Amino acid sequence: MSLRALLLLCLAAAVLAEPPQLGPYEVAFADYTVDILEPLNGVVVAYPSNAAANETFTFISFAHGLFGGGVKTEVVHKSLLRSMASHGFIVAATKSCNIGCPGTGFDIYYEEQIKVIVWSQSPAMRADPVMSMVNHPIGYGISGHSMGGQATARSAAWRASSYGIKAAVLLHPFSEVIEPIGKDILIPMAAFTGTEDGCCGESTTRKYYDPSPAPKTFANMVGATHYEVTSGFPKTIANHRFLTFGLFVFT
Repeated sequence: MSLRALLLLCLAAAVLAEPPQLGPYEVAFADYTVDILEPLNGVVVAYPSNAAANETFTFISFAHGLFGGGVKTEVVHKSLLRSMASHGFIVAATKSCNIGCPGTGFDIYYEEQIKVIVWSQSPAMRADPVMSMVNHPIGYGISGHSMGGQATARSAAWRASSYGIKAAVLLHPFSEVIEPIGKDILIPMAAFTGTEDGCCGESTTRKYYDPSPAPKTFANMVGATHYEVTSGFPKTIANHRFLTFGLFVFT
């Protein structure tokens, strides 16, 4: 089955039935200080805690949105990170640039997402009990919400080939009006928004999605607000419907 056919099949499954909230893996969290990141220079990692000996997983670098950095990264997105990791992924969410990076706002925030991938490749992390489970040879995934969704689009358009990024998931991405970069996103992409999103709805999300020639899938979820991917809105994202097709992009 082609990747495009698989994405369409998974999209149909998402429309017809709610998937389980969690996958087969138990999940734990680990915190790291990453000196190469801008303040606040931490990363929270969600990972399968009951993995078999020598089992490895795809690594996903996750970018938070505005006011989602620091201690709030884990608090706000804990449900989402846990759900992603439970399906067999190691997900690292940067805590840096809570209100944008110092002096540049969100202009270079996408580079924080890239730095997390670089950090995962360091000798110290390859020897770390958690990070040693990353399957580096198969490449990396990226995902992000809101300003982090914009960062994910920029990373996909500008850095994918240089850093082994194989797929991207955009969650309610903010979009600069004058940023026509969708045509440069050449890796498989899933893009998600909601009908009740007041800032980053379908028209905004499609600025990245429509011009991309890559295999892709899109969902505008009925009743979903901009904040559905946070832990505080369990009725809309507790089952993480996007996992049915979004995470299949990474397989």
